[in-house]
Amino acid sequence: MLVRGSVDVKADNGSETRLVPNQKMGLSQGKMKVKNVDVYEYICWKDDIINFDGKTMPYILNTLSKYYNVNIEGIENVSNEVCYGNLDLNRSIDEVLEYISLTVPLQFHHEGNSIIVSSK
Repeated sequence: MLVRGSVDVKADNGSETRLVPNQKMGLSQGKMKVKNVDVYEYICWKDDIINFDGKTMPYILNTLSKYYNVNIEGIENVSNEVCYGNLDLNRSIDEVLEYISLTVPLQFHHEGNSIIVSSK
């Protein structure tokens, strides 16, 4: 994925392509595939933002669990509803989860060193 500038890429099989901003490249069965993307989704972490446009709540909670290094239990029982938005990761995990609970019918509580998630 490329944010700015350009880069020429050459595969082992000799095929070549040039990537320009807002593109990412992958290899599939030895062939280069170039795709246009919104690079902000991939680089927003550097601004302490998580962008979860089109992600499921289990994905979001797993990401938060890793980012804050906390154990969140009950994720497997949460709806796979797709969510859209940004979260400010300069906030505490409790504040972030409170924001989530204002828009998604979930509740969170602490049990020992874990955070338990359940439906409201």
